[in-house]
Amino acid sequence: MTGAVDVPLSEDELDELADHGLDLDRVLGILHAVMVAPGLIPPSTWLPLAFAEVPPDAASIRLLLRLYNQIGRLVQDGSMFVAEDDEEAGCIAFAAGYAAGAALDPSWLGDADRWTFAAPLAYLGERRDLVPPTLLAEFDAEPEVRPVTVRDLHRLVFAAYRTFAKDRVPPAQTTARTSHIGRNEPCPCGSGKKYKRCCIDHPA
Repeated sequence: MTGAVDVPLSEDELDELADHGLDLDRVLGILHAVMVAPGLIPPSTWLPLAFAEVPPDAASIRLLLRLYNQIGRLVQDGSMFVAEDDEEAGCIAFAAGYAAGAALDPSWLGDADRWTFAAPLAYLGERRDLVPPTLLAEFDAEPEVRPVTVRDLHRLVFAAYRTFAKDRVPPAQTTARTSHIGRNEPCPCGSGKKYKRCCIDHPA
């Protein structure tokens, strides 16, 4: 049976998040950045950014975690939950959230080559502080950067996903490694005990 955490949000549930005070386009930008980032950005890091000044409650946190899973499945299937390119305000909010979410990953923000996948969205989202000075000067000199970024939003996000795919370790690989640990080998939890005397009955 599919658990509630795997059920996509309905329109009413998305409205519930909006009614709670969340900017859904911005939140969607954050979640897409989290999903395509080269490093792991845990919920404990991105949830405070998603709520910003809005006080979280248990119901809205559950909805956001379900939306996180929904976005993850969409990205893996090559789809995006992005505003249409004729909804400029939504695209700008998405881009601002995406840039802020990407900045949570030090392995992204701290790598100039990787950051080229986020810089155009940071510029569109009016996060000039997140655009390297040389790129900022180039973008300011080219009036088509903003409309082209709006048009290509989906492609830019998916290009980052494809490029960083090799940097991500699928959870299945981690599980497979722990399932082949010998009984007398050190436990992977770091306790210093043998696996058979520690986590053998509770594998990761």
